[in-house]
Parts: sequence; structure tokens; C-alpha cells
Amino acid sequence: MPHKIWKSNGIHPTEPRTMRRLVPTETRFAILSDHVSGDTDRDIARKHSRERSVVHRTIDRAKVRANRDSRALLDIYNV
Repeated sequence: MPHKIWKSNGIHPTEPRTMRRLVPTETRFAILSDHVSGDTDRDIARKHSRERSVVHRTIDRAKVRANRDSRALLDIYNV
């Protein structure tokens, strides 16, 4: 049986990864205020052009900081 010859589909460059901290503070605060108002993570992600995982991670980190420091979720120190 002949050996299969693999064809190359060319080079597909990947998009450069960005740091998580590059989400601006204003956007993080807007994400939290939308969460408090009752929007879902999916709606918030669409509204701010972010991935749902970024929105979820932002909310979780703010909740952890708020519980740790006994502050309100929308306190500027949690953002």
C-alpha cells in the first residue's frame, strides 16, 4: 500500500493573543452594571463585543473581590 501524501493547506496565521487585563476599566464597570441590572452573560458579551468567557471571568473576579473585602459589587475597587 502506498504511503499517503499529506497536502499542505498553506500557512494560516493565528491572531495574536491579548492579555486579559487589556479590558478597559470603563468596560469592566459597564459589564458589572449590566450584570447587576439582570442581563445575561450572552447579552452583555454581545453588547460590549467581548467573548462570553471574558464577561463571566470579569464578573467572577469582581464577586470574589467584593466578598473578600466586604464591599458592594459595583464599588470601584472591585473593578
